Amino acid sequence: MTMNKKLLMVLLALSVGICSLPVWNKAQEACAAGNDEPAQVNPGSAEVRPAQQNSVSTAQTDSAAPAGQPVYISISEVFKDLQRPPVKFYHDRHARALEKEGCEECHPKDATGKLMYSFPKQKNIRTAETLMNSYHDRCIGCHNERAAAGKTAGAVTCGECHTVDAGYHSIEYLPRLPEYYEPLRDTYHRDCIACHKDLPKTARDATKLDWKGFYIREKDTIEASWPTVVMDYKLHYQHEQALEKKCELCHRTFCEAEDKMVYVKGSESSCRDCHTDKDQDNRLSYRHLSHNQCIGCHQERSKENKKAGPFYCNDCHTGIERSVEEMAYVPREERNQPQKLLIEIPGARMKGVPFDHRIHELKTTTCQACHHDTLNRCSTCHTQRGSSEGDWVPLAEAYHASTSAWSCVGCHETTKQAPDCAGCHSQMKKELSESSCLTCHSGAPDESRGFIPAPDSAIPGADELSGELVFSLTGYDWMPFQLPLLAAPEALLPDNTREKMEIALLEKSYDPSQLPHLKIVKKLTDISNNNRLSRYFHAGETTLCAGCHHVGPLAVKQTPPLCGACHTSKNSPQKNTPTLLGAYHRQCLGCHKAMGGEEKEKPQSCSGCHKEKPSAPMQTAAR
Repeated sequence: MTMNKKLLMVLLALSVGICSLPVWNKAQEACAAGNDEPAQVNPGSAEVRPAQQNSVSTAQTDSAAPAGQPVYISISEVFKDLQRPPVKFYHDRHARALEKEGCEECHPKDATGKLMYSFPKQKNIRTAETLMNSYHDRCIGCHNERAAAGKTAGAVTCGECHTVDAGYHSIEYLPRLPEYYEPLRDTYHRDCIACHKDLPKTARDATKLDWKGFYIREKDTIEASWPTVVMDYKLHYQHEQALEKKCELCHRTFCEAEDKMVYVKGSESSCRDCHTDKDQDNRLSYRHLSHNQCIGCHQERSKENKKAGPFYCNDCHTGIERSVEEMAYVPREERNQPQKLLIEIPGARMKGVPFDHRIHELKTTTCQACHHDTLNRCSTCHTQRGSSEGDWVPLAEAYHASTSAWSCVGCHETTKQAPDCAGCHSQMKKELSESSCLTCHSGAPDESRGFIPAPDSAIPGADELSGELVFSLTGYDWMPFQLPLLAAPEALLPDNTREKMEIALLEKSYDPSQLPHLKIVKKLTDISNNNRLSRYFHAGETTLCAGCHHVGPLAVKQTPPLCGACHTSKNSPQKNTPTLLGAYHRQCLGCHKAMGGEEKEKPQSCSGCHKEKPSAPMQTAAR
């Protein structure tokens, strides 16, 4: 009997071993109290990925407590080829069920007695099997103990925890957009790609869509990721106030001379400046550090009856990011950064670029929007020829790369994608023009155009902010030079310009289209004058006219060349120039689609612009 029992246990262990990683219970509320994002040293570091909220199981849950967002747990460094699906685990549900026992029920403490948010307490990482058994011993062991005590318990078999869930990963098709080939950017190709997403199934079908293989990447498996916690200006300000501006509690660096962590004022940086995605020697990963330090601090302050932050996963990892408008009056972080500076590069062939740092702070949500993980100036990592510290991205590219979210040009290009701007800019090429270069590279900050400060009347009072944040923009040292407004269209257009223009290109089938020319120009003028970035770059009086009249010379009170001067009225295009019919439809429909809106205001159908003529009555021959 004893021998059979041992054999049975061996077979059970082997069958469980095939699971690759049976970790936590799928849904029950009665297991380990703390495995937010398990912070163990590699190779036992558990990967945590969230499931979709609509897949949350409600079995044996307390209706008074939220179920929380489930997470997927795997250890890809050890279990590379999973034979069973990852475990879907609800940390917050477990934490609330074991609230009386506390986090130490599952998480170990370090030599100083502080909790380390790793799991499990006793872990054998010698082999994949011993690591798997470490998880099983703790999770399944806890379930068995609670079941024996008559308490609500979780699952104890493989299939109950390792369940197939469609939310673990998804398939996406990602377009390539090489710098030297840009057909996907125009209106027509985007419409085609919207339908042709699935790759051809056979080689025979592939011949018809062979062009896709050139710039459409094959399907990619996208694993769900846990929502990132963004230390934006408001969250930082809340910590700053709660901690009485004691920056040293968070911002410390290692001092080799003193062999300890020290605080140096003015050297504050992001935690990610030192802590990477993986544990290295005595340096914890960013995820492990943030949970140990942040949750640990919240726990300590709570015990001291001080205002403390949250303890549960979903209270921090909400997936909701505040907008720039929500933080318009939140004080920005002070690190002795200059307000106005001239960005000059030694040996550069162009003049320097005047830059208002604080103005850009008001248009971002966090310092990392520009500075990556450090708060150093761009040239610290990005040299003229590139360096390993800057990932070999040269300084000029760091400023000008149109596809980078961190570069100046890339940020501006992203702004142009807003509906109000996309009407014109979606039809334009992405490369910079000569006028664009000279607008920035003026070389003199005092002579450059600056942004107009917000009037005092626009600053809300304390009662409007519920006493949470009171911040006055009047403390900023604004550039005295104000941006000029674009003149009213009547002052720019020729005197004989009609309010509406007729386009009778399809007069055989349709009545002439009525183009509300003056109304369109007025609308675009208002959009430009109400946008600070537009007012900075729309310096020329006829800039808006170039949105449609993109080739001919433009001058105030002068009629531009007709569209037919370049675009043929024939049915076949000449060289690379669209026909007149194609140019009209591409320009008008492309603008309407990019800007969006109601059909009545920005028609996108044939009948929206063209009124079809009644069919001529058929005449019958007399007998």
